[in-house]
Amino acid sequence: MKQINPLYIILLLAVILFVVLFKLMQTKTELHEAHNSFYKSKEMVHNIVDLRQSWDNEKNTKNSLARILKSSQLRNAGIVQSAKRDRIELHGSSLDAKSASYLINRLFNEAFVIKSMKIRRISKERASLDVEIKL
Repeated sequence: MKQINPLYIILLLAVILFVVLFKLMQTKTELHEAHNSFYKSKEMVHNIVDLRQSWDNEKNTKNSLARILKSSQLRNAGIVQSAKRDRIELHGSSLDAKSASYLINRLFNEAFVIKSMKIRRISKERASLDVEIKL
């Protein structure tokens, strides 16, 4: 019976150890990538939830719109607000240029979902405005 050289056994164990360590490093790298991906996804979910809360909140929409319409520049503008089931309609039949500009800027700078907006020029200083805002 032939005997196996102990150097071959040591060499085989060293190769097996090298392969196992190599696989372990690959697995650690994959784990770090999955961990980073998880935290990026988690951050994205938090951003989406925050955006949804600010854009899809009926109470905040009504309060913000009431605050805008009570401002001193729009108090005498004669804007009529009518609330439907899923939207609020604003109608201003004859707004001066400053009031119309102020209202449009405030509507675009707030978190409103504007379904439609119609602006008609009546004269050089007057405009008509119809806006539908989704609740």
